[in-house]
Amino acid sequence: MSMGQMIEDVKLSVNGKKPVYFYGRTGGMVPQQDAILEEIKKNVLMQMHNIGEMKNKMKKIFDRPQFSQRCSTSHTALAARMELLTD
Repeated sequence: MSMGQMIEDVKLSVNGKKPVYFYGRTGGMVPQQDAILEEIKKNVLMQMHNIGEMKNKMKKIFDRPQFSQRCSTSHTALAARMELLTD
């Protein structure tokens, strides 16, 4: 299949609008459907984990008294948006 020669081209064409992952195999072996599905599941779970980590970090920042006093309205709106990402 590929050893990743075109991944940079794909990333440039996508221009950050969607994540790009690499799944390559050598030796002319065609990947089985189950192997492709497992790779997709692994990447989706990794994205969900990363969103959860980002959400926790942002919550720690927003929960600081000096931040929440100045930005309580913005904090509520942003927290609602972050909930949409994980639902």
